[in-house]
Amino acid sequence: LRLFGNIMEAMKKNSIPCSVAVLTFNNEQTIRRCLESVSDFSEIIVCDGGSTDRTLEIAREYGCVIITQDKKYKYPNNKIADFSGVRNQTLERAFHKWFAYVDSDEFFSPEVVSEIREIITSREPRGYVFNVPRKYVRNVVVIDCSANYPNHQVRFFHRDHVTQFRKKVHEKITLKEGEKYAKLKNHMLIPMDDPIEVITEKQRYYVKIQAKRLKDISVPVWFRWILLYELNSMTKYFLKYLYSRLFCRGTRMSFAFEMTRIKYTWWVGVAVTKNLLKRLIGMRGKEHD
Repeated sequence: LRLFGNIMEAMKKNSIPCSVAVLTFNNEQTIRRCLESVSDFSEIIVCDGGSTDRTLEIAREYGCVIITQDKKYKYPNNKIADFSGVRNQTLERAFHKWFAYVDSDEFFSPEVVSEIREIITSREPRGYVFNVPRKYVRNVVVIDCSANYPNHQVRFFHRDHVTQFRKKVHEKITLKEGEKYAKLKNHMLIPMDDPIEVITEKQRYYVKIQAKRLKDISVPVWFRWILLYELNSMTKYFLKYLYSRLFCRGTRMSFAFEMTRIKYTWWVGVAVTKNLLKRLIGMRGKEHD
């Protein structure tokens, strides 16, 4: 019956034969805008973490397929510990070969939806794994200038050309051997209406996951990582910020929000370094014993 229902759903007039996945947990304030933006897709999968507000009620209004986030991918406090794990749940549940995903506070622009429709209905698609450009929106205003630009992520692909998601945080889809990335021309939109304090809290949570993932890092790897990734990343970001301020014309992201990226990178470096030092001190203590 479920299979028959999916087939009938796919046959809806003008629907896009593509599965769209959304992770949710008490997102009643943003989920309607998100679901409305993908309402032309024939299957929407909501992978919920136990919402107690109207999130699931709204999801049912849009005919979403609702599944539950597996507890093995969660912390005891119900926060997600392995984002790839729950993303892969939606990938396994998807009915269509074409797949896209969007966060509950994000939304696809009409131009992105039209472009995806064109690709899927084309006899010879110009690609099978697509980076989707992203632009921030603050107080209903699209941000033109930010050190985070160009900002794009793989959010749309054909499942025959990928394997699964990897990395517990900042998850990425894994391409099959020989596959290449293509890129959409239009932008999806990322609201940035949260106060700095809320963004900082989210970043602290991601730092915790990153530090745990890198808890067994060796000294040589740590040294290369600090020099080649951490310092290099912060330097590049600051230079991009200066370039954006000097040469970009249009609406700008505020300095405070721009600096959250550098703070996050710094916090990860500090957390990983602390873990390494604790481990080295512990090992030296055992040697003396």
